[in-house]
Amino acid sequence: MSRPNPKIPKDLQYIAKDIFIFESMNSKKEVLPFFADGFPGLVFFHSNAPVKVIVGKLSKIMDPVFIYGQTLEPIQIEIEGPYFFFDGPTVPKFC
Repeated sequence: MSRPNPKIPKDLQYIAKDIFIFESMNSKKEVLPFFADGFPGLVFFHSNAPVKVIVGKLSKIMDPVFIYGQTLEPIQIEIEGPYFFFDGPTVPKFC
């Protein structure tokens, strides 16, 4: 389940493209699809179970906070049980 995306403050718009927040109190496994947009980003999540990132046929259990580079192909985030998930794609330039 996703929440409405918060508005990025004007003074941060030069470094943040979007903010996505997902949370669920559901106990079943969920897969969140993310499409490649060419931007790097920052992820934070809170979950009792490990979170897995799937890219094509590869997958990896991730730490609760990670930074990723430019997304060039779609990925999936697999989460089981209740969770809070924050993804903030960033603009790869500084003014």
